[in-house]
Amino acid sequence: MQWDFLWVWVLVAAALLYAHHTSLGIERPLFIASLTAFIQLLILGFVLTFLFALEHPAVFVAVFLGMSLFGAWTAHRRVDLGRGSLLIAFGALSLASALVALVLLFVGVIKPIASQVIPLLGMVVGNALNIYTLAVERAIAQLRLSRPAIEGRLALGANTAQALADELKEAAKAGLIPIMNNLKTVGIVWIPGITVGMLLAGADPLTAVSYQLAIMYMMVGVSLFTLIFAFYLGRNRFIPVAFAKEAP
Repeated sequence: MQWDFLWVWVLVAAALLYAHHTSLGIERPLFIASLTAFIQLLILGFVLTFLFALEHPAVFVAVFLGMSLFGAWTAHRRVDLGRGSLLIAFGALSLASALVALVLLFVGVIKPIASQVIPLLGMVVGNALNIYTLAVERAIAQLRLSRPAIEGRLALGANTAQALADELKEAAKAGLIPIMNNLKTVGIVWIPGITVGMLLAGADPLTAVSYQLAIMYMMVGVSLFTLIFAFYLGRNRFIPVAFAKEAP
């Protein structure tokens, strides 16, 4: 294992010194966060070394379920929808991620081997988690602002889906903003991590770019499917949660 990368920690040390000098008060959490990242990634390296040696579909499924469950638990803690919140988050994350991963396997972008499937699953589930929390938080906020209009639609006989349609559309737009911004600026404002990693490893630039495009299009897909599943599975919980928060 190469340890030369630890010299880069001097940048963290510089940030710590600046924070201490200017009394920002973030020295301790920043130091702990940098240490936590080191420990977590070191553990990840050893775990992946072990998992990459196992080429069995059951391993992929177990890893995927573990990632989805932890992601759902994190989403549930960030955005609590009350009864069934964890199950809703797990359903949205796992269904969206599984669908996108199966598409990539089917079209041959990735091969069914641990060194490709497991890292990709991590990216997919992580992106699904971010989209889920962003969109659900925005949906609840939109519902609180539009309470009179929603109650009016319900009073006129609209079902839940019809009553929430406009607000959920706005939340969906908000959820897709990050990935759309990335698509617009990639290659000009910033060079993504996949491309940088492959270039540093000596890959051909066009090969690196092709993989990056596949990953970014994958992110579009998982963002869309996460929104669909989150709003479908959670819409019956949005009104109670949003309106209860508004109550004195």
